[in-house]
Amino acid sequence: MRTEYPFRFGTIEMEYEDNVLNRLRCTPEIKEITSEMISNRSKVSDDIYYQIEEFLNGERREFQIKYKLKGTDFQIKVWTALLNIPYGETRTYKQVAEAIGNPNAGRAVGMANNMNPIMIIVPCHRVIGSTGNLVGYAGGLDMKKALLATEQGSIKNFYRKVIIMQHRMKEFTMAETAVNALLERAKAGRISTIGADGYPYTVAVHFVMINGNVYFHGLGRGEKLDNIQNNNKVCFEVDEYTRLMADGLKSPCDADAEYESVVIRGKAVILDNFDLKKKVLTEIIRKFAPHLENLAMPDARIKGTAVVQITPNSVTGKYHK
Repeated sequence: MRTEYPFRFGTIEMEYEDNVLNRLRCTPEIKEITSEMISNRSKVSDDIYYQIEEFLNGERREFQIKYKLKGTDFQIKVWTALLNIPYGETRTYKQVAEAIGNPNAGRAVGMANNMNPIMIIVPCHRVIGSTGNLVGYAGGLDMKKALLATEQGSIKNFYRKVIIMQHRMKEFTMAETAVNALLERAKAGRISTIGADGYPYTVAVHFVMINGNVYFHGLGRGEKLDNIQNNNKVCFEVDEYTRLMADGLKSPCDADAEYESVVIRGKAVILDNFDLKKKVLTEIIRKFAPHLENLAMPDARIKGTAVVQITPNSVTGKYHK
């Protein structure tokens, strides 16, 4: 099935089959959308379009889209390497060539980059020239510049625009660096979902932070997953107790605790993208069991493991000392 959508930089062309995206190209040309193109649209194509719009607005960093890369072995190796470039970062053609184990293939990498069949989702826009120049882009340099600015601006403003500290006592508000440090070093947090009966359901989970999002894993079925599918609004909390402040007190009622706490409110989604699930599970192993990092994960286990992503709408931090 082939269809097109107008968007802010021109036209999005997409082809998909059996709910799997095979091609997504962006052109600066503003095309006339025919009735045939509109009739070819579906919930699948609409969802792809809306996710891209969210990405362009800086509201999304990862895509929940099934796609299939078709090309030569070399091209697929290059495109897979592009998926490993973190959000908000760039790599040169030479660096990508080195990443695929062929350091002298910079020019060939550029050609494969230009043939990327699934733009934006496979982020060929994150590849730049050796001197930092943007070089070419099928969607136009204005679009490439805007994509990079959106990503880098989103990273820089994560704590200024999304993490808004709102507390009754400002002197107890954690600094941005302290919030970030706690989220990076903490090993466990509590995820709260809303059950079908309207009551909150809270459980402890191990987690990792990747590009400002929270990720945790678990069994492929369970109450928290059912709740997320019915209502994706969640709350995630991390805290760290330091000590009991009781020196010199005459009464135990005057004792107090020293602690730091971060509360994240956002939306959760259960990932179905195999590559992203593998990336998250690899980070979890690296954080909690680094001695097992070099062992292979069976594909069947990756597919059978539930991986949840929480995209924050707000993050608040509080401390007491």
